[in-house]
Amino acid sequence: MLLFEKPTRSEIVCNSSKIRASLTGPLGRRAMMIDPKLLILDEPSIGLAPVFVDSVFESIHKINTGGTSILMVEQNAAKALENSHRGYVLEMGNNRFEGNAKEMLENGEVRRLYLGA
Repeated sequence: MLLFEKPTRSEIVCNSSKIRASLTGPLGRRAMMIDPKLLILDEPSIGLAPVFVDSVFESIHKINTGGTSILMVEQNAAKALENSHRGYVLEMGNNRFEGNAKEMLENGEVRRLYLGA
């Protein structure tokens, strides 16, 4: 799970049923706007050719630069961390690592366990 900017607790709690409905919906591209302040993305690059993955992350970056916070769940951890401010690594439902995305990319244990380096 990656956060480009941390949403307030009230933003998440007030919209938790909408978030659950969106993230558990049918397979395919899923994105939901909660006000123009927060965009939630569930695996935006899954199943895409590498050339399209870059394009998707460029679009995500533009949206974030425009002032919209982004909460993203993404299996492509390296690409997601390269394009975020904070990162969280969940393992078996527990938060294994969290912190500044750039620092996580440089963390030897994170690289060895999750980034294939």
